Amino acid sequence: YKDAIRYFNDAARIDPNFSDAYFNLGSIYYDQKNFNAAVQAFSRVIAITPMDYEARYRLGLSYDKLERYNEAMAMFQTIPTTDRIYGQASAK
Repeated sequence: YKDAIRYFNDAARIDPNFSDAYFNLGSIYYDQKNFNAAVQAFSRVIAITPMDYEARYRLGLSYDKLERYNEAMAMFQTIPTTDRIYGQASAK
């Protein structure tokens, strides 16, 4: 993970709008149980690509792990129920 974090941070510095770098960082941080860092990374993804429903879902999961349940629910509810993969999250 250490090398991947460095590479994705380098990629984000080169192109601050490279949402995939932030998404991958968020996923790594989530796996490492660094949920505050995951929240920051997934929030950046959403700032760059607001229609990224997977990032919204993962941000909601990160909030949930931090026991920030209202923010988790609010994030899940921003995902349209018509989204075939993540739409069920808004029903949580």
